[in-house]
Amino acid sequence: MILQNISRAIREQNYYAVALEFVIVIAGVVIGFQVTAWNSARQERVDEAAFLARLHADIELAESLSQRVRERRLQRIGEIVEAIDILFGRSDADALTDTQCAALGASHYYDIYTADLAAFTELTSIGRVGILRDAELRRALVQYEQVRTR
Repeated sequence: MILQNISRAIREQNYYAVALEFVIVIAGVVIGFQVTAWNSARQERVDEAAFLARLHADIELAESLSQRVRERRLQRIGEIVEAIDILFGRSDADALTDTQCAALGASHYYDIYTADLAAFTELTSIGRVGILRDAELRRALVQYEQVRTR
């Protein structure tokens, strides 16, 4: 349709109509690109919101796991202190319990556990870290991942 109008305007030497048709076509293309860009930005915001929801769940799980590890370590430290008190005669007990022996035996083992954030791992593996608008959050997640993988 537009091509026919342009052809007819050129044959009739109506250059005003030719220019107007070209402006309409170019404006349509520019508007199409703009709509595509808006949709892409909107989709990135939707993806970011979904990622943040998954990240929140991952962080809650990591916090729960870290709390359990912390509680076990504090319990182990208590058992070691009790064993030391027995060994140095500062306790009424005569012998170490199996738990205290195990605590002493594992006292040299110290593992720093940091949980994996699956949502961030997925985001980095597909190369979409850029959807995060908060630069501070991006930096903190990258630092966490670097510490975790050491």
